[in-house]
Amino acid sequence: MFRFIKWLFRYTMWFVVHIPFRLLFPTRIVNRKRFLTRKSIIFGNHTSGLDPVLLWTRLLWRTYFIAKKELFKGWFLGGLGILKTLGAFPVNRQGTDIEAVKTGLKVLRRGFRLVLFPEGTRKAEGSEMGEVKNGVAMFALKTQTLVTPVFILRKPKMFRRNRFFVGKPISLEHLYDRRVNKETIELASVYLTEKFNELRTESLEFVKRKNPRLYKKVVLLDESPYTESAPTNADVVETNVESAPTNIESVTNVDVVEIEAENIETNADE
Repeated sequence: MFRFIKWLFRYTMWFVVHIPFRLLFPTRIVNRKRFLTRKSIIFGNHTSGLDPVLLWTRLLWRTYFIAKKELFKGWFLGGLGILKTLGAFPVNRQGTDIEAVKTGLKVLRRGFRLVLFPEGTRKAEGSEMGEVKNGVAMFALKTQTLVTPVFILRKPKMFRRNRFFVGKPISLEHLYDRRVNKETIELASVYLTEKFNELRTESLEFVKRKNPRLYKKVVLLDESPYTESAPTNADVVETNVESAPTNIESVTNVDVVEIEAENIETNADE
C-alpha cells in the first residue's frame, strides 16, 4: 500500500512539475539519444538554479541530483517530501559531506543517473568551463561510470527558447588501473574539462551556422564580466531548486570516502 501511495505521489508530482516547466521554459535537447538509460553521470555548465529541474523534466525517471540541505527544512519542499520525490538528496555545504558522497555512490551502484554541476557556481552564458571540482571525477572513477557532458547554451528564461547540447559519453577507462587518489582524480577532472570545452566549441559552431544573431549574443555575454542581476520573478522560482555548490565535489581524501563507501547497502528496497 505504501509503495502504491509513493508511486501515485511521484506521478502526481511529475504532472505538477513536468508539464508547466516544459511549457514555460521551452528547451530543445540536441543529440538527446546520447543520454544513457542506464547508470551514468551527467555534468554541465551552470547558468541558473533551474538547470537541474529542466534536465529532470527531460530525463525523468532514474535520475537524481543534489540540493543544499536548507531546502529540505521547509514544510512544503522538505516536509511533504517533494524534493526527494523529484530525485534530490541533500548535501551540507559547510564541510565535506560523507553522507552525500555515500548517497551518490549508492545511486550509481543501483544503476541510476546522477546529475552534477562541477563548477560549484553559476557562470555566464556560453562561457568555457572553469575550475572543475573533483566530485564528477571521483564518482566516475569509484564506480567506473560513463560521464555525459551537457552544454547549456543560455540561462533559462520564461517563454524563451533554449538549447541543451548533449555530448558523447566519456570513459575514464585509461585511468581505471590507477589507484583512486588525489592525483588520479585531478587528472580525470582536467580530461573531463577538456572534453566539455570541445563540446562547447562544437555547439557554438552549430549555433553560428543555424542562428548567427543568437551566436553573437552568446559570444558577447561570454566576453563580458559576469555579474548576477537583481532578482526577477524567475529568479525567485530558481531559489527553490538551486543546485548546491557541493563540497562533495572538492573531496580529495579518497581513502576516507573509500572506507565509508565499502559498507554502502545497495538493496533497492532501502
